[in-house]
Amino acid sequence: MTGRETYEFIEERLARGETVILMTVAASASGSPGKPGFKMAVGADGRLIGSIGGGSLEYRAVEQARKMLKADEQNPRIQRQNLDGTAMEDGSSMICGGSQTIMFYPCKKGDLAVVRRIIAAVDSCQTGAICFSNGTWGFEESGQAGVCGIEFRMDESGEWVYTERLGVPDTVNIFGGGHVCLALSRILATLDFRILVFDDRPELPMLEENRFVDERYYMSFDAAVERVAEGENSYVVIMTPSHRADEDVLRGLIDKRLKYLGLMASRVKAGELFENLRRYGVSRERLNFVSTPVGLPIGSRTPAEIAVSIAAELIEIRNMPPAPATTIC
Repeated sequence: MTGRETYEFIEERLARGETVILMTVAASASGSPGKPGFKMAVGADGRLIGSIGGGSLEYRAVEQARKMLKADEQNPRIQRQNLDGTAMEDGSSMICGGSQTIMFYPCKKGDLAVVRRIIAAVDSCQTGAICFSNGTWGFEESGQAGVCGIEFRMDESGEWVYTERLGVPDTVNIFGGGHVCLALSRILATLDFRILVFDDRPELPMLEENRFVDERYYMSFDAAVERVAEGENSYVVIMTPSHRADEDVLRGLIDKRLKYLGLMASRVKAGELFENLRRYGVSRERLNFVSTPVGLPIGSRTPAEIAVSIAAELIEIRNMPPAPATTIC
């Protein structure tokens, strides 16, 4: 949601004195291609980065951004577009089915400090809020852990405020840094997940070569279990090199409050492991929470295919409709 690469793209161009149009989906209705928080930037040199959902709606938005750059527009604008191609300009009051509200913000050299503060906050997992309004934007730090989310308000006069809260990032904890981990990390790095990998083999070449991870730890799996944070933003995938290590990790995590707990194992292997855990008193209810065989059933065999199936399952879990009164993240 934060779109770090998009902000880096903006930073590079602002440092050269160029104007960039940042487009952000502020709100969307059922059937629209983009979710709130989707971002895209259009540079004066014609280059693009990011996406606000793709398709004809995105194409029209890019053309709008290019017109703003050509006319050297300095003021941000809000535009609500329907999928049928019609657009409702600033101040419209209703979002129709299959439409989304897009914020167009001209970023200028004076915004460089704000962009750099946002990038630093994302890199350090700092909590805070990015706030846009009709004429300004900024980043407000927060000392408290929060939940990420989007809030957009616009009154009848056309005054609007978009707030994007940076909270605890969606984090995938991978136990086992082998071939599948490398392939999975490559995919997850494009999906705005924070990636932590744990392995007890310091000589493992695949983990050394894995440039996609945010943090890597060489330690016993028993010790690594203690580093997994609980919460709705915490995902775990177990793919250690041994059945014993799989069982030890699963036993250490089974009672933690997690968003997702997956085990890479055959049905036979998983059945044997579950039977052992039941002997330790683990309830059937807790074992039913474990996703195994890990990933969506797409007939995957190679490390790359398995990684695709796991990533797809994580996306499915993350995109499930939130419970009532829960902020969309």
